[in-house]
Parts: sequence; structure tokens; C-alpha cells
Amino acid sequence: MKHRWNRSIVLCLTAVLVMTMVPGAVFGTDNLEPVLPADVIVDDGGADAEVREREYILTASSDLRQIQMPSYVSKVSYDGSDLALIKVSKDISMEQIAADLAPQAEHLLLQPNFVYEKTSVNDPYYSLQWGLFNPETGVDIGFEKSYGFILQHKQEMTETVVAVIDTGMDYRHSDLAANMWVNPGEIAGNERDDDGNGYKDDVHGYDFAKKRPLRDENINNYYNHGTHCAGVIGAVSDNGNGIAGIAAVTGKVRLMDLKVLDGPQGLGDSYDVIKAIRYAEKNGADICNLSMGSYADDAMLYKTIASSDMLFICAAGNDSLNLDRKAIYPGCYDLGNVICVGNADSRGRMNAGSNYSSKYVDLAAPGTEIYSTVPGDKYKNMSGTSMAAPFVSGAAAVLHSYYEDITAAQMKFLLLDGAKRRSSLNGKVAANRFLNLYKPLTGYTKDDYEIDMTKPALKATVSKISGSYKQRLRITASDDSGVLPVVRYLGAGEF
Repeated sequence: MKHRWNRSIVLCLTAVLVMTMVPGAVFGTDNLEPVLPADVIVDDGGADAEVREREYILTASSDLRQIQMPSYVSKVSYDGSDLALIKVSKDISMEQIAADLAPQAEHLLLQPNFVYEKTSVNDPYYSLQWGLFNPETGVDIGFEKSYGFILQHKQEMTETVVAVIDTGMDYRHSDLAANMWVNPGEIAGNERDDDGNGYKDDVHGYDFAKKRPLRDENINNYYNHGTHCAGVIGAVSDNGNGIAGIAAVTGKVRLMDLKVLDGPQGLGDSYDVIKAIRYAEKNGADICNLSMGSYADDAMLYKTIASSDMLFICAAGNDSLNLDRKAIYPGCYDLGNVICVGNADSRGRMNAGSNYSSKYVDLAAPGTEIYSTVPGDKYKNMSGTSMAAPFVSGAAAVLHSYYEDITAAQMKFLLLDGAKRRSSLNGKVAANRFLNLYKPLTGYTKDDYEIDMTKPALKATVSKISGSYKQRLRITASDDSGVLPVVRYLGAGEF
């Protein structure tokens, strides 16, 4: 049956004027802690949060560059006027820092610089790309069936940029190089910021962890994780070499290399992740693969993702935890542009090491013994939710290239609605979902996701409520385009 969107929205609002006295927020339990203004938020992320010692991120609605920093602030870094990283020279409470800065900043939010870590667990076994085609058990993403459809529509496909925010990748790899994103405004190797975006030589992306351009000589085995994720998404197909990336068969996927995780443990922090997301947004990325996680509820990362138009595919983590009891972020953020992915094996069962939840894990994808690219023109098997997430990113990229005007929320809807239901995932994944590419790709027409250029017709009426001083405001928005309506609540003067 062809899916049809509801064509009208009716909002019934009861208009009431209420005046209430609200006490100001007070932080601290005794007189030793400063009292902060109500518009100041201090967030420590919870007891399980790992942080960079004595580093804090702040944001505000006013220009942070105009703030006179206290003497105990030893270092300040800015990303625009509304985001800053400070390092303090002595142990001091966050409440005191906030109290010292609050008089100079509006709507101040202060938090530690949380530490993120890669979520993969290496487990090498001999196998090839069972996640794409698995005749032994039938557990795969329907790639073989999708391939013919993609070839028929290849000329209609549009470019999709996937930002791989990770350990960095070997962008020279013979199976990745042709699909790397290239910054059109940058000239390689001239040590200049040619396009004026604040980053020198950001040809394929940028190394935010080391605060330097990506360089051939810096690529080593620490780049395994990001290179492996990139191969699942976009390793060049039909080139007689190596493996086929899920989205590469469209001929239109581009991989943006944003390095935020560093060293043998693959660690990074909030500030760099946020800057990388901002960079991706400004430079045209459509999808962000985040094969990483933290158990800290990161308010600024939440705000950054919530305000973005990109789709974020996030790993569920590899600690065998029920995320109903202990959430991981950003995967557990309840946002229309976030998908949390668990690790399933070749028989459709949840990997024992994967975090799970019938509420927070949106779907499972192949993540056990996944064969993909690693630095030095090599390949290896790796396992973990980090490997599962790029399967979903690759599938999302195919949908984005086919449905030219599709939004992040619509991609999420298609991926979840079109997933296979596997009883083996009961209790481990929401609605027992397992990634399927074929149904989301072929179950709708391109017209279903074209931008609706016709304004909806609005009608408002006010009526009395019998026996009450209240009045009922009824607003009807009618749209006969058949396109899924997007409703936004706007402030005064914007409607």
C-alpha cells in the first residue's frame, strides 16, 4: 500500500493569561557556594563522566571574546564568539568560575571538557563482507537487491558528504582516495587558509585533536579505527580492488576526514567534537558518523546536534550494558536527527559485547567480524558498534543521494520504518529492528521527498468556552501537496 502523509494539521490552543512568581535558581547547599543568576547553567555531566583535568567549555548568547577572564584562567581558545575552552591553573569549583564570569555573559552555560573514546573492540577473523551479502544465513542489509536498483537510477543520484568524525583516516588508501571530499576553496600544501574558514590546508578535512592540517606523514596504525569506518561507508566499488563501500555504488559519496580522537586509546574531548561538527555543517556535510561515545550527558554537544540539519549516526558502545540503566551519548539523545546503532553478528543476534536497549538502541546492524580498510593499503576484520554505525551511515548516504531533498528526520524515519524485524533481537533493540537498505530505497517515490514550495493555507478562529473566562484558539493548516509537513514554533514577530 502506498504511504500517504496526513494533509492537514489542526492545533487547538486554550488561551489563558497566568502570572506566577518563580524563585531564582540557587546553586550550592550552604553559604560557601556562590548564588548564581537564573540564566546560568553549570553541568558536571554526572558522576561517571571522564573529563580533561581543569579544562572547561563555556558558551553564552553574548560575545565571549569580550569577557575579562579571571587571573586563574591560564589559557583560552575560541571558536567564534559563542564557544570557548578555558584551562584553569588551580583547583576551583565550577560554581565559582560561573559566578566570576556570569556578570559579563548572558545565558552562560559552563561544563567540563568531557573525554570521548572510540567504541570498537578488535576481533580479527577471516570473513569478507557478510553484512552486504550473506547467503549462508540470509542475515544482511539487502545490498544485493538494492544494487540493481541503484544502477538503474545512478544518473539521477546527487552528491552526499559523510563526515567521519573519528581517529582520522588514511585518505591515500587506494580504496578510499577517489571518494575523499575535497575542499574546493583550498590549495594543498601552501600553508595558507585560502578559503578564509579559519583552517589552513583543510583539503580533505582537519585534525582537530592536534590542531593542524591532515598530513601524509602523520598517518599510522592509530588511524585504523577511522579508516575502517570510512571503508564500510565509501570504499570505492567496481574498481577491481579491495571491498565495496555501501554508498560508493552511487558514485556520489564523499568522505570528509575530521580527526578528533588521538593516540593508542583513541581519546578525544567535547570541544574538538563540537568544533568538528560545526566544521562539517559549514562545509556541506549531510551525515555525521560518530563511532564514539561517553557516559557523560554533554549539554553542549546535545545543543550542537539538536540545532543541526545533519543526520548523526552513533555507536551504542561495547560494554554489554543496558542503556535503559546507564545511557551513552550522543547515541541516547532523543532527537529526530540521531540514530543509535547496536552490533549484530552474522546470524542476526546481538553481539554479547554490544550495549543494548529496547528504548534507546534504534536498530542493529552488522558489526561483528567486519572486513574493511586500514592504513597502508591494507584490510582487516574488526568488531564493535563502531563498525555497525557506518553500515547505517552508508545506507543513509544512499537514501540521501536518491531522495534529493530528504531531511535528516525523514532519513531516520525511512531507516527505522524499513528495517527488518528479527525476533533474535527481542529486548535488545527497539522494535527488534535490523538494518535493511532495500525497502527504504524502493518503497517510496522521489516525489514523496521533494521540497514543498506551496505555502500551507492557514485559518484561525476564536470561540468562547461555555461557563469559563477562557477562549479557544483553533488554527488549521491545510496542505494538499501530500508532503510530510514540518511544524516549527516561532517566536513573536517571526510568524
